[in-house]
Amino acid sequence: MVKVTDLRKSYDSSAGRVEVLRGVSLQLARGETVALMGPSGCGKSTLLNIMGCLDVADSGSVKIGEQELVGLDEKSMTELRRKTVGFVFQFFHLLPTLTVRENVELPALIAGGLSHTAAERAARLLELVGLNKRAGHRPHQLSGGEMQRAAIARALVNKPAVVLADEPTGNLDSHNGEVVLRVLMEVVSEENATMIVVTHSAEVASKMGCVLHMADGHILP
Repeated sequence: MVKVTDLRKSYDSSAGRVEVLRGVSLQLARGETVALMGPSGCGKSTLLNIMGCLDVADSGSVKIGEQELVGLDEKSMTELRRKTVGFVFQFFHLLPTLTVRENVELPALIAGGLSHTAAERAARLLELVGLNKRAGHRPHQLSGGEMQRAAIARALVNKPAVVLADEPTGNLDSHNGEVVLRVLMEVVSEENATMIVVTHSAEVASKMGCVLHMADGHILP
C-alpha cells in the first residue's frame, strides 16, 4: 500500500545544509500498523509529512498504491491528501466555531461529497469513537481525550487508505491516551487502513504491528 524508496530531504539552516532524510526506504501492506520511533530531529515527522503530501522530497520515490507522490504538482498533492490520507495530530486542530459533527463532516464536504453522505459518514464515525451524544457540542466543551477522538473521526471521514498519526496521545494524560489509542486502533482496523504512528511512547509502539526505529535520517536495520 505504501512504498518509500531511497527518500532524501535536506533543509538550509544558519549552520549550512542539513540532511534530514538520507535514503529512507520502507514498504507497508494494506491494513498494516507501524510505529515510527527515534530521537527528536531524526527525520520522523519529515518522513510523515512527505508521505502525507505536506512536504516534498528532494529525490527518491513515495507510492501510495500505484500513485507516485514525488513530483506531483500542488493541485494533485492537495487532491490526493484529501481523498487518500487521513491525519491525526497531537494538538487536535478542531475548528472552534464548528460543532463536533461539523468538524468531522468538513473534510468530506471540501472534497466534494454530498451533504447527506457526509452527515451519514460522520454519524457512523462518531458512534464508533463514542461521541454520538456529543456531536452537537463545540470543541471547548470537550475533554482532551474527546477532542482527540473527534479528530480521529475527522481523519477517517473520507475513508483514507493511509492514516498518519503524529504523537496522537502526546498531549493526553495516561488514561485518555489509552482510551484514544484503543479507539484509533479499533477504527483503523475496521476501515482496513494502513497506519503509521510517530511516537516516543513504548506503550503506543507496543500496540502496533511492527516498530521501525530512525536515527540520523535513516531507518535502522
